[in-house]
Amino acid sequence: MIRTILSTALRCERNEIELIVSDEGKPRLLHSNGWQFNLSHSHDVAVLAVAPYVELGIDVEYRLRKVRALPIARSYFSTTEIALLESLTETEANKQFFSLWTLKEAYLKALGSGLAGSLKSCRFLLNAQRTSIDIAVDPSPHRRFVDCWQCEYEGLYPLAVTRLSDNDAPSHIQAHHFIPGQHCSPLKLENLFYGRLDCENVKTAF
Repeated sequence: MIRTILSTALRCERNEIELIVSDEGKPRLLHSNGWQFNLSHSHDVAVLAVAPYVELGIDVEYRLRKVRALPIARSYFSTTEIALLESLTETEANKQFFSLWTLKEAYLKALGSGLAGSLKSCRFLLNAQRTSIDIAVDPSPHRRFVDCWQCEYEGLYPLAVTRLSDNDAPSHIQAHHFIPGQHCSPLKLENLFYGRLDCENVKTAF
């Protein structure tokens, strides 16, 4: 499936796609010409992010999966995130937990570390009124800008994408629904949030 989607995005033949794995375990294109990708799956949904000249991370989770949200958060989240979850009802806390988890994992995957990195090295807060994301990281990544998107797919799958780049141009994201051998069509993302961090203009991360 990865080769099929990548060949569609890169407009090349499927057999031209050659994949390698980095020392950190992150799959990459052997002859990328600057293109990067990242993959995640949960339950019966798989998602793939593709973009040129950036570092990418993506994560999707199944919201109905049973987890002990607060105990996990108390071990791995920042004090601000924990306080937020503790202020919510159990149902809302579980929903917010998955939103924050996908943001954290997508960021760590963009760094190349995945969950081998520290979940406490990044902190996210969602502003529902402005549909924005407040981002803090420590230490700063090797790229200047951290762009994050958080949304939902079919109401059951919180999904997050992180892009690390040195490009200060406005950022946007496009989504497509892809069924191998059938069709690829534009997809409207639900409850889309966006945030950007300029690491050169941050004095303290937390």
